[in-house]
Amino acid sequence: MSLPLITIAYQIIKPVKAFEVVVASLLLFLVVPFLVTRFILGKNIFFMGIKKGEIGRGLLGVILGWIIFYPILNLLADQKEFKMIYPPFSDMRDSASSLMFWEIVVMLPAFIGVQTFIFGYAYEGFRKMLGKSKTMLILSFIGIPLFYLGRPPVEIILASFAGLVTCWIRDRSRSVLYPILFGWGLSVILDALVVYKFYMS
Repeated sequence: MSLPLITIAYQIIKPVKAFEVVVASLLLFLVVPFLVTRFILGKNIFFMGIKKGEIGRGLLGVILGWIIFYPILNLLADQKEFKMIYPPFSDMRDSASSLMFWEIVVMLPAFIGVQTFIFGYAYEGFRKMLGKSKTMLILSFIGIPLFYLGRPPVEIILASFAGLVTCWIRDRSRSVLYPILFGWGLSVILDALVVYKFYMS
């Protein structure tokens, strides 16, 4: 029940400003699941995947994932509809340094919250109940699309398949840290490509 309830709560709040995005993401997707994990489930943060895990396997999975999705992101960055959405804040389009500043200060905390919720808290909960395979399908094709409501259909489809790869990275690394890095990296790549193609070329 946590997955749809917290996701719906985020959609209702609809954070727009950078500060709102950071606070809402960390509060709803990190703090609330932690409180549930600690005081209701009686488990520590390892349940959410917050641990070092298998560093080599995790980083290799992240790099392979970036390589696989780069050509697709490069094609999407040419589409004008993506210019209207990415990067999400206008200040990110001013320069490369400005882009990276906002990616680190705003987008990274947001990804820490969201990815921990999906591929830490929700992943582990579903895996214990349904097993690894069903968990990958549920999160990728039901859970993740909830976060992309109102976005272009091609983005929802891409996000679902990226979700499968992220579940694979989560499983092989035994940590949520690498899914966070992978998802944030995809976001940085897409934003950078859009800025380069439409604002700096």
